[in-house]
Amino acid sequence: MENMNKPDHIEPLEHPLPARLSRLTKLGPATFEQLPFLLPRSWLNADQPIDCWNTLITEQDMILVQGYIQGPLVRSSRGHQRFQGSLLDRSGQILQVVIFGPNLLAQTWKPDELLWLYGRLGRYGPVWQLQQPKSLPSHWRGAIMPLYPGKKNIIRDETVREYMLEWLPQAIPWAVQWFNHKMPPQQDIQWLLSNNGLSHWNPTQLLQQAHLPDHLASGHKAHRVMDQMSAMMALGCANKPITASKAAKPKIHVQSRRFHSLPFKITPEQKKALDQIMTDLNSGYPMRHLLSGDVGSGKTVVYALAASACADNEQQVAVLLPSQVLAMQIYHTLRQWWPDLPIGMISQKEKQIPEATSILIGTTSLLYSDLLSPRLVIIDEQHKFSRAQREQMIDDQTDLLEVTATCIPRSLALARFHFTRVSQLRGNHITKDIVTRIWHKDQKLDLFQQIADTLANDRQVLIIYPLRHANDDTSVQSVTEAVDAWERWFPGAVSGVHGGMNPALKELAVQQMRSGEKKILIATTVIEVGVDLPGLQRVVIIQADRYGLATLHQIRGRVARQGGKGYCDLFLSSAPSEKTMERLSALEKSNDGFTLARLDLQLRGFGDISSDSDAQTGWRQGLLFQRSINPKAFIQVLNMLERQQANS
Repeated sequence: MENMNKPDHIEPLEHPLPARLSRLTKLGPATFEQLPFLLPRSWLNADQPIDCWNTLITEQDMILVQGYIQGPLVRSSRGHQRFQGSLLDRSGQILQVVIFGPNLLAQTWKPDELLWLYGRLGRYGPVWQLQQPKSLPSHWRGAIMPLYPGKKNIIRDETVREYMLEWLPQAIPWAVQWFNHKMPPQQDIQWLLSNNGLSHWNPTQLLQQAHLPDHLASGHKAHRVMDQMSAMMALGCANKPITASKAAKPKIHVQSRRFHSLPFKITPEQKKALDQIMTDLNSGYPMRHLLSGDVGSGKTVVYALAASACADNEQQVAVLLPSQVLAMQIYHTLRQWWPDLPIGMISQKEKQIPEATSILIGTTSLLYSDLLSPRLVIIDEQHKFSRAQREQMIDDQTDLLEVTATCIPRSLALARFHFTRVSQLRGNHITKDIVTRIWHKDQKLDLFQQIADTLANDRQVLIIYPLRHANDDTSVQSVTEAVDAWERWFPGAVSGVHGGMNPALKELAVQQMRSGEKKILIATTVIEVGVDLPGLQRVVIIQADRYGLATLHQIRGRVARQGGKGYCDLFLSSAPSEKTMERLSALEKSNDGFTLARLDLQLRGFGDISSDSDAQTGWRQGLLFQRSINPKAFIQVLNMLERQQANS
């Protein structure tokens, strides 16, 4: 775990750190070239300490105070070592000081001594507390002191600061040379400085200001540029060209009879997306293509036609789907469209490939079958699979088509920066109006009445619960418990489905809804993707705050599949956080999957977009150690690159 923040793409160069700095490597840096990229978490402006406790108003993560020690530290032990003392301000008022565990301050505490302390300011009832403070060294008084990260039981943050400031003068010139060597000459550090209105700085000054700024504003500006440097490095890692050529294969195309066999005519937008995919399939290089379209936009027929082109040329296709219910649905749909094509199905029970199969459909069972190397791998609802799963069937000759209604952050980042080809479907075959609303606990009866009204109008309702079975958490009702409760209210109208059920029973529950035999389906998110329930008008998501935007949008997509009015109810059983309300409110305002994916990207980050990444949130392979990539930095850098291209 200790190497999670160590950038794999920064290889050790000719200037390794000396042995006495070996503990610093636990934070990431292994060479002098890397040392300046371990930035301070923040700074402490030590020029004006607070010396009057009446001015304390709000809790703060970091504060500097000046006061006199009153009396000794009092030690108590209740599971953890704890010390408590008092600090007097200039008017004699008391600020409580609390220290947990071993602390240098506890060893040097002397009554009546004047101290400068910095730490977290909190409240315990009506009492202000300075929590886990540290003594400010006298030589930092009146200066801006950098606050570096430490690592528990390995290296204290004070020691990190001591090492960094001792060796930075030697390391900075090598770091500048190293970074500029990695980037194109037209996009070096000076180029970034100029784009930020800091052309009066040189690269050495940038790194100096990032650690020891003249003013706090200068430090923040320097960190902004450093974030952009990290974004530049990440883009360089993502933009690795595919150089492997395919073995000589004939050009393939979709036969006209495949279009004629469809029960509908595809739209110009679908035809354009199909043409783009076929162009990539015939490019002579392994395809990496993303087909994005909102729920109901007709993605299935587009990728099915591409699959038929391969099958008609005796080339194998694998279609990976996230659930058995959806896999069965796609299997039957393709068999109805093209009964002459050799289409097979892989399941947990049947893992043998049917003989002479060209299109093989299945869930993760596909990953463990004796599948031959396919020409094309199609992954429907790509956000349900890890990167390792998505690429398990792929080698350097395989074409990959990923399909989604709501891009995962990594895919959206790659698409945004033109590293993955994207075909997007924005149209919809039917007109529907889905109203999304957030319901709170005190509105429970009103929501129940809305559900009853929907059923009275002979329409169907899907209710999503977070758990399959009951557990010790009594605040969460499970699917099995909910089925019993709803059956009491609406006898004979209720069916249930969850991922742990026998596949045949799951299919039966879905068929009962399709036929109209049942009116209420209680389910987990196993019903999230792809499943078509024509009579469904309302979906209720219990404890909606548990789910991400992509999942919620997919569930909402089950509603009003035949058009008309639909309802998506987001029920919250407890008070949500501000961030949760921001996320759920976005669903109230937008039905567009790409818009929601962009918001998800802003909230969660891009993830690791490097070619071997599996990280969907945060960043673990950037230029900067112990520091996540800032999504704004990516956007800023991209805008710079686009302006540069436009002016060239």
